[in-house]
Amino acid sequence: RAGATASAGGEATNLAARLQAQAAAGEILLSGEAHRRVREWLAARGTIAERRDLDLKGFDGPVEAWALTGEG
Repeated sequence: RAGATASAGGEATNLAARLQAQAAAGEILLSGEAHRRVREWLAARGTIAERRDLDLKGFDGPVEAWALTGEG
């Protein structure tokens, strides 16, 4: 309908926004779940991922994140 807008919400969207805000320029941060899903693919390509535990607004306790740091 005209003028309607869509929005996404929830924990996954909040996590994505918080990780994006934490990432340095040119850096890619993956959530723990995303890393679990692609870790074998990353390893096969020689991509190094470094674990970080981040304190993010809206989450209880540290959140597991993985920074893609380059190729080995």
